[in-house]
Amino acid sequence: MTTISQIPKPEADKFKNGRKLLLVPIYPLPYHASTEGEKIIQKYWSQTTAQIATLQKQLGEINNIYHESIFEKEEQAFNLIKSTNPKGEFLIRQLIENSASLQITEDRNLVMENSDWQRCLTVGLISEKVFNKAIEEYQNSLDLRYQFISDQIGNTLTENQIGILFIREDHKIQFPKDIQIFFIAPPALDDLKKWLDKTMSQQQMPAQDSQPDDNPEEPIVMG
Repeated sequence: MTTISQIPKPEADKFKNGRKLLLVPIYPLPYHASTEGEKIIQKYWSQTTAQIATLQKQLGEINNIYHESIFEKEEQAFNLIKSTNPKGEFLIRQLIENSASLQITEDRNLVMENSDWQRCLTVGLISEKVFNKAIEEYQNSLDLRYQFISDQIGNTLTENQIGILFIREDHKIQFPKDIQIFFIAPPALDDLKKWLDKTMSQQQMPAQDSQPDDNPEEPIVMG
């Protein structure tokens, strides 16, 4: 996997041919971020947008847009993007205005099944047998989602086209071997991860150790 910083300008031409896919990591974000958090999030997306623009100058315009959990097209898809990746919505709309096409990325039934198994695991199952079964089925449905995403990209990204995939960083997708993968990793990514880790740690502190907060940072559950 190649990052944008690893492409020397004189060598950019060697990436011109063949199918290419840009990976943009997305993360669960609080509904109400602190002022510090908002600045970090905005900086991350600003730098991400800049890196993608630079990469398009080197490789060409993006043709296909893929996004986790998207099993519908156009405005119905944007309703989900608004709830799971609101900060990335503007970038995605920009890409569409520049002639990129938003692709159906997932299978509705697999997304729903995986989401239901995830809910089962969050309710606090008592039986060890049932708990282990829920974990097994959750992982099976997740693996099937990953395989479907890989197949969709493989079937819709044609020769010499460029795609972009917005997906959680911890995915386990095995992409077709002929597709060149470019990981978008702006400098602000490290700051974003550190802030998210700090925010999560604060949320997990015992209530008696936490100060009252008029604007608690509740995480968005990303499908």
